[in-house]
Amino acid sequence: MDTNVIMTGVKALTSLIPVAGGSITSIIDGFLSAQVQRKIDRLEEFIQGLSEELKQHEARINQEFVSATDSADVLERTIQYVVTERNKDKRTAFRNIFTNSAISEDCNFDKAERYMLLLYQLYSIDLTLLCTFFHPEKVKEERGRKITN
Repeated sequence: MDTNVIMTGVKALTSLIPVAGGSITSIIDGFLSAQVQRKIDRLEEFIQGLSEELKQHEARINQEFVSATDSADVLERTIQYVVTERNKDKRTAFRNIFTNSAISEDCNFDKAERYMLLLYQLYSIDLTLLCTFFHPEKVKEERGRKITN
């Protein structure tokens, strides 16, 4: 069922609530507007970053990957993850997965989708721990804490 139809129904029902109905409807409208704007902002950030990265690697772009219909599916899935993700580092990681898939010599759409699903399932602390294991000096520099072995 269409989300707009559902939300229209919810707003209509809440407006029937005596005394508080109008207030609740206003809160729902404000919430929806803010939510839509956040998603638009995240999408713009993603597109801008992707554009910059692909320009940097223009000579390395795998034409087989970008011309395949499956790449549209991978891009669509990437966008779905990006617009719903609150964590900026994870949004950047989704973009990096797509970019690396586009410049990889062997375009494996299933592999790209699997990496995205794995990333989607990680919590922010999981990313921090992984970064700490692979780049302890970078984490130390960014967070100002000593990382000991």
